[in-house]
Amino acid sequence: MPILDYLEAKYPTPAMLPKNAKDLAIARIVQLLTVNDLLPTNTTFLPQILGLPGAEPKKIEQAKQKISTVLKFLESLLDNRPYFDSENLTLAEAVAGTVVIWLPRVGIFLNDYPKLSAWCDRLREPQKINYSNFWTQHNCFLPCPLPTQRWNIFLL
Repeated sequence: MPILDYLEAKYPTPAMLPKNAKDLAIARIVQLLTVNDLLPTNTTFLPQILGLPGAEPKKIEQAKQKISTVLKFLESLLDNRPYFDSENLTLAEAVAGTVVIWLPRVGIFLNDYPKLSAWCDRLREPQKINYSNFWTQHNCFLPCPLPTQRWNIFLL
């Protein structure tokens, strides 16, 4: 996550971390839970994801229970907001979205987590971002111009 902090400091607009202290704490909690709990637990499912033998049913059940606990907590953090920072995408979405979105592939569906399910649906929606001035503002060179149309941030 340090690279995300570097990028946020280097390119502060659009802001990807909330300014409000409570929302910032929530964003950090989401990032840390994802990196320290969800991501390592997901490695239990690698044989299943890759179609290889060696999946251990007892470890898989333990992993599912741990993931369920984390998902319940994430659901409570969303409260009635569309994103972890109320109305805006943050680094919390960038980090958690890359893990939570894959859970159905290992049989962990978000049916019991309606707020997280709606959150994932919003992450899948294309975000309207205008990149036309970004590259010139930051002295970047690209071999071909980027179109200024709707882009999907998370490339799902």
